[in-house]
Amino acid sequence: MTTRRTLLIGLALAASGLTACSGEPTDNPTPVIATPTESGPAAHISVSADPTAAHNEADVAFARALLRHDQETLDLVKLAPSRASSLEVKQLAAEIELQQGPQRSELERWLLNRSQSVDSSANFKQAGTAKKLAALDGAAFDKAFLTAMVAHHEQGLALAATEMADGTEPAAKALAARITTERKPQLERMRTLLAG
Repeated sequence: MTTRRTLLIGLALAASGLTACSGEPTDNPTPVIATPTESGPAAHISVSADPTAAHNEADVAFARALLRHDQETLDLVKLAPSRASSLEVKQLAAEIELQQGPQRSELERWLLNRSQSVDSSANFKQAGTAKKLAALDGAAFDKAFLTAMVAHHEQGLALAATEMADGTEPAAKALAARITTERKPQLERMRTLLAG
């Protein structure tokens, strides 16, 4: 099977919502992280085919922090469809949800496959942000949402940078590199929308 065909099959699965949606055990235990690229909901990043692959405390801390971070993000972006007035804000929120929703499920599997605890509860400050955003709509929501998401993306990029510097598992480091590649352009779009 060619690499292109494999990628196209992955795209189809991600688009149809079949990736990481079933609680049924499968014959393939390989955790996969599904994230969109700039051209759409594309790549699948194998977290590790072997749960015993060499990893260190930094890799585990990265997975836990990113899992919690993604949950906090999803709590915010789910408000955009009904409250945002800007089409660009709605599109950005949908893109982020498509990226981080499947990724969250796979991070949980990565941790569990390594006998690590999973804690995806959002922090108190983020819960307060979601409550504040839920009370807004229209242009006021757009501005508050973008402001919150700029700070949130900056935190995500900091997590990725720490993993790149301190982690050892190649797949986890590859995920950190992809997060950097994908979220930097999103961050710039948010800043542009805020400035406009």
